[in-house]
Amino acid sequence: FAFAAQVVAQEKQISCISCHTEMGDDLAKPVELWEESIHKQNGIYCNNCHGGNPDLQDMDAMSPQEGFVGAPTEDQVPQFCGKCHVAVMQNYMKKRPVCTTCHTAHHQQRASLSLINQKNCSRCHTYERAKKIKFVMQGTETEINQLNNRIEKVKEEGFDTKSLEDALFANRNQFHRLTHVLSVDLIIDRTGTITDDLNKIGNKVQDDETTIKRRKIFGGILIAFLFISVLVIHNYRKSFS
Repeated sequence: FAFAAQVVAQEKQISCISCHTEMGDDLAKPVELWEESIHKQNGIYCNNCHGGNPDLQDMDAMSPQEGFVGAPTEDQVPQFCGKCHVAVMQNYMKKRPVCTTCHTAHHQQRASLSLINQKNCSRCHTYERAKKIKFVMQGTETEINQLNNRIEKVKEEGFDTKSLEDALFANRNQFHRLTHVLSVDLIIDRTGTITDDLNKIGNKVQDDETTIKRRKIFGGILIAFLFISVLVIHNYRKSFS
């Protein structure tokens, strides 16, 4: 509840959100899309991308003196998004599409292979190459998701999984960057290295899973022993009553 209150308080201070919402129609649409985006989930607000001063409640918030850069032209999109997504920008500086062609400007979702689909890709070209890329990467994507679920279960058992989470996060990011390479052969080559790293993470997770299993077996044996002991003591006392 405290975190939720903090988020609400922060949003109330963002003049971009309050002004665009009040103006309604097309000017409010970016806020509606952003509300459902991965940027919102990660605390990325309007000023983080567009600059400006979100504490000012008038048009001065959008002045160059306050660092406001506005919306980029299509040619500027890779550099605009590349302020944070540096590695991806390298592949798109001289290519089309640009970041917003696939990810949209305000409704970005968590990166996954579901973004590669016939509806999205066939807007600009045939789906054939994208389909091959998705097929090649599908197995690794599944392995990453399974590893993530296993780490979550280990974490629920009280284990410190930060190093595992960090390692998986780094590999997931490296893997998802391959979707911007557009070369099936290169993707196959680089996926091999990523798979090796995932196997190392998987082995560490398995060690923790084995420890959990042993603890549960020992716990089960201990409970059974205590139950039998109580039963024996009860019967012993009963024999003297």
